[in-house]
Amino acid sequence: MRELELRAFEIGVKQSGVAAVMCSYNRVNGTPACEDKHLLSDVLKHDWGFKGWVMSDWWACSVPLTFDPTQFCQTDQAANAGLDQEQPNAGYFGPAQEQFLAAQEAKLAAAGLTNVAGIRNAE
Repeated sequence: MRELELRAFEIGVKQSGVAAVMCSYNRVNGTPACEDKHLLSDVLKHDWGFKGWVMSDWWACSVPLTFDPTQFCQTDQAANAGLDQEQPNAGYFGPAQEQFLAAQEAKLAAAGLTNVAGIRNAE
């Protein structure tokens, strides 16, 4: 996958200076793309050095047509994976994000750190 499908995106990200990218609706090896830590954090942010903003595709984190609650973004998984913003609103990712960030900040404060985004980007 990396040598074939991701190569064009890597070139685009590295050479264009892009400031934002969008994760998609589909699943990658069974994981929703907006919750895929390997793609969003390991590859995009760490390996490619992307410092910008990751947002979901329009409604990618919302209840799908199946109305199966396991099919939309889980706040903790999406935030840990590297998602920064749900589009077009914050109906599923946003409200729980405040609770998630407060819990993470408490853990970081105990370790002497205070910036969740700074920690995520430093990984």
